[in-house]
Amino acid sequence: MRDRPRSAFANGAIGAVGSVGGPGLLAAPGRIGRVRTSRRAVRHLRLAPPVFLALLRTVDGVLLLAAGALAERIAGAGGGWVPENPRLLAGVVGAGLALAALNRAGAYGIGTLRRPAAQFGRLGAALLLACAGMLACVRLLHADAAWPLVWTGCAAAMLVPARLAVLAGLRRPAFAGLLARRIAVVGSAGPQLVEALQGEPAAPIHLVGVYDDGHGSAPPGPVAGSVQDLLLRSRRERIDAVVLALPLDDSARINAVLLQLRSAVVDIFLAPDMGRMGLAGARLTSRIGCPVFQLAEPPLEDWQSVQKAIFDRLFAALLLGLLAPLLLAAALAVRLETPGPALFRQRRLGFNNVAFTVLKFRTMHHHLADPGADRQTMRDDPRVTRVGAWLRRLGIDELPQLLNVLRGEMSLVGPRPHALNTRAGQHRLEAVVAEYALRHRVKPGITGWAQVNGCRGPIATAEQIRRRVEHDLHYIENWSLALDAKILLMTLLNEIGAPHAF
Repeated sequence: MRDRPRSAFANGAIGAVGSVGGPGLLAAPGRIGRVRTSRRAVRHLRLAPPVFLALLRTVDGVLLLAAGALAERIAGAGGGWVPENPRLLAGVVGAGLALAALNRAGAYGIGTLRRPAAQFGRLGAALLLACAGMLACVRLLHADAAWPLVWTGCAAAMLVPARLAVLAGLRRPAFAGLLARRIAVVGSAGPQLVEALQGEPAAPIHLVGVYDDGHGSAPPGPVAGSVQDLLLRSRRERIDAVVLALPLDDSARINAVLLQLRSAVVDIFLAPDMGRMGLAGARLTSRIGCPVFQLAEPPLEDWQSVQKAIFDRLFAALLLGLLAPLLLAAALAVRLETPGPALFRQRRLGFNNVAFTVLKFRTMHHHLADPGADRQTMRDDPRVTRVGAWLRRLGIDELPQLLNVLRGEMSLVGPRPHALNTRAGQHRLEAVVAEYALRHRVKPGITGWAQVNGCRGPIATAEQIRRRVEHDLHYIENWSLALDAKILLMTLLNEIGAPHAF
């Protein structure tokens, strides 16, 4: 379980207001999320600064180790690059000391990397410290005392061009845009807040607009729209964070905005009025450039999203390769039994409440297929073919969704996506459970925690959808790669061929 504070959405209260939930409160946001949007409009690239800086550390480590190999070739001394060679140990020590010194000196910060003097000053100091440590190491090991100097020269020859490339990249608007956080403001964004957001060099930020919450005086200056407009925009394009510039003593107004934004996959901050609170001269210590309270955050942080994406793509590609004969046989069986395509396509609600097309093997007669899911599949459903019944029982009909995983629309593990017209009785799912839209703050999965805990089959009652949402939110709150692996194993052992699979 992740040791992290739950968001205001999960806690359900701001200040002394109490519960912010209620049946049907997410019906409007859910409908907004069902607009048709192009894949290009939804996927605006971003290279999160923590991920970029971690990659830079990795590149530095590789270059520092490569400097040892180059220095060994230049020195030309006997012994070779083998474990018995004491210069091997000295090179590893030097690389470790240099990385530790760079990290300690704050060299891995966007602000430092954008300033040549600060960047190269810290780099030079780190290499000198590493050289001193290597000199001590080779003296203890009775190795060539000149070798650390050769290593230092090689390391500088490799790292300086790399740093120059980083500096040039950060000065290019296109690359800087990948690193920038796109932030929207709700409420009265005074000049002090706007200046803080736009003027902090260590945290590249792009202010996308100021929005009116509709419960107070209109913000000064141009208004980009309402909170509902902001929610819709967050599903068309990338918005990383929302800052609520609202009075701290108006908890009802804050809660009203949170209810509207609760399904948005963004960080949400509350910016106090620094002038009223006597904080006008406060030092900017927040990662968005001004003192703020964080009310909500995306379920998966930057590195967690990268880890899950790598895990999904690697295993999806591996499974597609291993199961290719089975997939071809299933497609052939579907085509031979009844007329129609081998694959069935259906629009379902996915990440950030954006609809996508899910792929499955067709298990029904083509003329009886139900792309809109107006009628859920029941046991012994006459629309299901004989081959389709076996595919459903063995779970093979879901395997084409591995292509959705490779396309980035789904994950191997996550809340199962529902068709747009799926209902519990006569009611839309988001009208039955207020927290239903929170499932869409992560990518949907081929299998999930709800499925391995028996929540499969048609949804006929409100209690059934409540149980599924409860399990899905438990998975989102406690996500880890180990939990994903556990769910995949449980699916393989318990769910394939289970009696409730039909």
